[in-house]
Amino acid sequence: MGVSVIIPAYDEDTRLIPSLKSIVQYMDRQKIDHEIIIVDDSSKNPITHIKGLPNNHINILRNSSNRGKGYSVRRGMLAAEKDHIMFTDSDLAAPIEELDKLMGYIEDGYDIAVASRNLEGSEIVVRQPLYRRLLGKGFPLLVNLLGLSRLKDTQCGLKLFTRDAARQLARLQTIDGFAFDAEIMHIAEKRGMRVAEVPVKWVDKEGSKVRIMKDSLSMFSDLIRIRINSWAGKYEKKKQRREDNRNH
Repeated sequence: MGVSVIIPAYDEDTRLIPSLKSIVQYMDRQKIDHEIIIVDDSSKNPITHIKGLPNNHINILRNSSNRGKGYSVRRGMLAAEKDHIMFTDSDLAAPIEELDKLMGYIEDGYDIAVASRNLEGSEIVVRQPLYRRLLGKGFPLLVNLLGLSRLKDTQCGLKLFTRDAARQLARLQTIDGFAFDAEIMHIAEKRGMRVAEVPVKWVDKEGSKVRIMKDSLSMFSDLIRIRINSWAGKYEKKKQRREDNRNH
């Protein structure tokens, strides 16, 4: 079994190193063949080298301009080489050990296992600030009302895919910003993929890059765009999007 770990990063100097160490230690302890792909979304201080970690585990891709979390995850998924592909936020708010739960569902035949903070059984150790909790509850509700997904938490930053599922979704994904999770979950459900939503442990960390007003409006706009794309049949097409995994 091999796992590719995708981490989108933008100015994550203080949060990235401890998270990487946790991931490497966990993978080594579990004897999991793995690679870590950091997609640097044109950070002000470019990520060029990770001190104190074996370089053979880590591949750093850098976007030539700031393209967004969705673009960065898509680029990482298309570059990934292992049989299972996961993406996680750089702060590991959902600890890497939660991968055990998600992998169980993949081994049972699911195409995708999605971590959730909004299910019975989820363990919220440190809560988000109130405004982020409201966004975390309200956004999935909008996703549900628009008929885009049945999930109770599309935005939790830990998801695991089979390689085939990840590639299919990445090639059809159009959203570059924070709403990309809702889009790929919509595509997955629309295409009949088996998706498991799994309650996980969650420890909120300071330093979120989400700008509450600007990004909330952008995310809502993107939900409308996803709905229009779906009505237009864009997610039905088996097109092979030409993705370059080099800077442009």
